[in-house]
Amino acid sequence: MEDNYMATTRNGHELKDMYNPETNTLDIRSNGLYPSNVLSNLCSNAFVFDGVECGSMEGFLQSLKCKDEERQKQICAMKGGEAKKRSTTAWQKDQILWWKGQAIDRQELFEYSELLKKAYQAMFEQNERFRKALLQTRGMELTHESGNGDCEKTILTSWEFTELLTDLRDFYADLYLQRQLYQKGIIKELGVGKIDCDARGLWFGIPPLDFSDWKLVVRTNAFQFVWEKESQIIDSYSKGLKVESITVLEDKRGSEIVLNPLPLENGQDLHVLATNFCGEFYVKFYVRRSYSSWDLELDSFDYIYK
Repeated sequence: MEDNYMATTRNGHELKDMYNPETNTLDIRSNGLYPSNVLSNLCSNAFVFDGVECGSMEGFLQSLKCKDEERQKQICAMKGGEAKKRSTTAWQKDQILWWKGQAIDRQELFEYSELLKKAYQAMFEQNERFRKALLQTRGMELTHESGNGDCEKTILTSWEFTELLTDLRDFYADLYLQRQLYQKGIIKELGVGKIDCDARGLWFGIPPLDFSDWKLVVRTNAFQFVWEKESQIIDSYSKGLKVESITVLEDKRGSEIVLNPLPLENGQDLHVLATNFCGEFYVKFYVRRSYSSWDLELDSFDYIYK
């Protein structure tokens, strides 16, 4: 399953589309289409946690039922399906789990959840396949309808599982993307527009970003800035960007342009922003998630251009 996780069939069976567009929910299942299948604990997303090699998250979770450290390491290293076969209910009697010789009370939810958070974070940081699949669900509600909701009967309830992934995606993942963006030279100056077109201000190039739900936000106090004309110029001469809105900033000293990314044409490797900005001004570029007001500054420029 895991070697060809983008496949639509496995062992002669059709994989199921677990995304519901009406509710914008994704049910996580090992027999689901990507990215649902890769987010399953049964997927062999290998990582190292606390010095122990884990062949899958299922391997790590099932190992928590084992007090013997050597046997625990063996279970950790297993792929998902193999690890699931090692499942046992013996721990339910006293609700005690184990990690590296230390007893963990399953019902001490804060202590236990902290251990789980660290394990999932390690998998997110180290396993690119899991990381990309999780990032692809941005804006969706995650569910696990086949899971158990009783924390006395399972080491990971359906609600704990989806909450862990959602928190990881919406908080830690943002920090990861922030680091990735800062490492790139995101904004490229392409010079000044041609005299024979209306977009005679500065032009910029923005490489495609690694996530699909972004909007480009430009804030500037460029004078001779006419909203309707600027909107027409950007839509006419830019490539891969279309104006969603232009609004005045709260301090009345500038304006904000929100741009939606469009598919790039064949052979085009940059989104191109054409402007008619002129005079002494600043330009600040941000990326915004399409379903929130969260902004990340990409770059800023100060100009004297006339």
